[in-house]
Amino acid sequence: MALKFLEGFEIHTSGTYLARKWAASAGTFSVDSSGRLHGSAMRMTGHLTSPSFGIQNTWIVGFGFKIITAVSGTPTVTIMSGASEQCSLVAIASGAGYIWRLKRGSTTIESSVTERELGTWYYVELKVTARDGTDGEYELRVDEVTDISDTGVNLANTAADGADVVKFAATTTNSSWDDIYINDDQGGQNDDFLGDSTIRGILPTAEGTTNVWVPSTGTNNAALVDDTAATPNDTDYVRGVNNGDLDLYAYANLAGLINGPIAGIMVTSDMRMETTGTATVKVVVRQGGVNRDGDTHTVNGTPVRGYTQVIENSPDDSAPWEVADLDAMELGVEKVS
Repeated sequence: MALKFLEGFEIHTSGTYLARKWAASAGTFSVDSSGRLHGSAMRMTGHLTSPSFGIQNTWIVGFGFKIITAVSGTPTVTIMSGASEQCSLVAIASGAGYIWRLKRGSTTIESSVTERELGTWYYVELKVTARDGTDGEYELRVDEVTDISDTGVNLANTAADGADVVKFAATTTNSSWDDIYINDDQGGQNDDFLGDSTIRGILPTAEGTTNVWVPSTGTNNAALVDDTAATPNDTDYVRGVNNGDLDLYAYANLAGLINGPIAGIMVTSDMRMETTGTATVKVVVRQGGVNRDGDTHTVNGTPVRGYTQVIENSPDDSAPWEVADLDAMELGVEKVS
């Protein structure tokens, strides 16, 4: 699998939500209600750090980006090995706008010569091979046009090859971020630049074919798991009691909202234990009247966490997703143990 992570800041906009889905977050977060193409974007004074995806040498990161009125706050995307930086992409003031600079620690690798305008959305994609010595390489694209690139460079600040984490950071809220994807170069699918991309977020709209989890109140399970993006309501929920209990949900249709190929979907399930202990829960995708198992997650601890799974192809035919697949799909979770 090459597609690792997606974030569109549509169904997760509060710091509480973001802290569940991202491995680490700090600072303050404010919503830019005018997203890059639709929905909302995010401004932050702090950082969002991805989960570890496992060490690979090559990573591709795409994101929508806009500096509002002036360059401040050092907006930075850092490619990391664990908690240590390998290389970083930094927005630097230049003329009436800004440029991008690729760095390894405090060493500048290359700076772009094209100044970007303030108050304008761009789609930025960075591909780096984080290797020591002369084995590294990089390419930066802005709006699908190569800005800077080179081979035979050192992009491993730790002096060891590989990276597994991506961090987005800024120290002021004067920049907006949207439509983030993270890929590696493995698997033969989604293993390179995806091009200008957008991410849609959808929530449950109705109960699906099977609803066995116990509602905390009322009788409509879907109504208990459709919290708004800004305000998670942890006082209403559904509870899996017995092994094999399955809840499925129908989702808002995407017909008319997506143009072009669909690289994949990411399913996020917010779950916790009611008391101490652990449980295992698996994602279930229902298509064409057939339930198909997804990843199994181990849930432990009473704080709510967001458990994610990327699904690159429709389980129904193992082909890339189409809008019709998503509109007919049900998603849910089954208690395994």
